Amino acid sequence: MFGKPAIPKRITIIFQGGFVGTRCRVEVSESSDRPEWQTWTYIHPEDANRRQTFDLITHSDGLPGEGIQSMKLVFEESSDFYGRITIYELKIEGVLL
Repeated sequence: MFGKPAIPKRITIIFQGGFVGTRCRVEVSESSDRPEWQTWTYIHPEDANRRQTFDLITHSDGLPGEGIQSMKLVFEESSDFYGRITIYELKIEGVLL
């Protein structure tokens, strides 16, 4: 959840190798009170123990006109047989409106 409407530009993640979310759906919502989630884009991290950066759609396609209040990452697949995912670092960069 963001304090003000925002436009996310980049996601940076460090996973533990072998426990990586290999398919991730990025969902956004205009509201933080009662979010109505919509799929914005997908990212596909590699099974590696290093910093991975994903540039998001910079021309705001699929984003509400006034930015978003909430964002969530839904990991649909894991590199681990049991579906475990370990994140060491998660950073979201963008612009507050």
